Amino acid sequence: MIEWHKILGMTLVDFFSNTNYSVEIEKELELPQFLDYLVVKGDNINHSSLILPDGMETLSQYNLLTFKSLRQPLDLWAVDELISYYVLYRKIISPSPEKLISENNFKLFCISTRFPTKLSKEVSLIPIKKGVFHLNHGHVPIVIIVIAKLPQNQKNAIFHLFSTKSENMSFALKSYHWKREDIKHFVIKEMYEQLQKEEIQMSYTVEDFKREVILKSLHTLSTEERLKGLRPEDRLKGLRPEDRLKGLRPEDRLKGLRPEDRLKGINPEDVLNIYRPEDRLKGLRPEDRLKGLEPEEIELLKNLLMNMTQEK
Repeated sequence: MIEWHKILGMTLVDFFSNTNYSVEIEKELELPQFLDYLVVKGDNINHSSLILPDGMETLSQYNLLTFKSLRQPLDLWAVDELISYYVLYRKIISPSPEKLISENNFKLFCISTRFPTKLSKEVSLIPIKKGVFHLNHGHVPIVIIVIAKLPQNQKNAIFHLFSTKSENMSFALKSYHWKREDIKHFVIKEMYEQLQKEEIQMSYTVEDFKREVILKSLHTLSTEERLKGLRPEDRLKGLRPEDRLKGLRPEDRLKGLRPEDRLKGINPEDVLNIYRPEDRLKGLRPEDRLKGLEPEEIELLKNLLMNMTQEK
């Protein structure tokens, strides 16, 4: 499956989550044949909260969708192919070839990233509203949804995620309300990689996309995923010294310090107090504990020790 198809398929799964419709991606028919998407209405009638995008306001029981991304033309062959899938699927789910489910239970949709110029010269596209056209080809009515011409509003945000217009994509990234975090993370990651792969030249650059999309999904990433690829010094930027050391054992905090650095800023009179195992000098040999001290400071320590020994 072409990557854009997989990405839109997962986005449709998210859009119809917790509604009366289920979505199947690459629905296997027979021969084998693969329909891009099949949206099937369930028995539960409580789906009043679902606001459908332009062109899909009146879904039927069985809704067959095909999608053509930027690099794919929506032409007459693609339309004929969708009709053939409809014919085959209708036969499969009907009780028998003689008792076919009524065609009123089916709707066909062609979703195209850009306007199908070639198709418009081959057949008559009847405008229904901005970005939505009806195509009467044979006896099967087909809805054509052109993403590039859809109004920029909340209900169309799902399709504008796949727009080639930078302002529409930016709007969609901010406006589409994801229902499932796992799908959101998948779609964002795949879209970013696909834009890089196809090297799509837009004023809305890949870096813009990365900032607006990848960074917005940081809360879905694990700590390890967020820090992956960062240098140790970058991981510590912005942290207070006490935050950097939080959770470390005293001996771990001192690793890498020279003996003389451990004693910096300490008065000789205080060294004996630090001499306890739990403090800064833990793990050092006696000779290392005196490194960096001036001779007179060492002499002072000796006198203090002698006095303490005599007092005992």
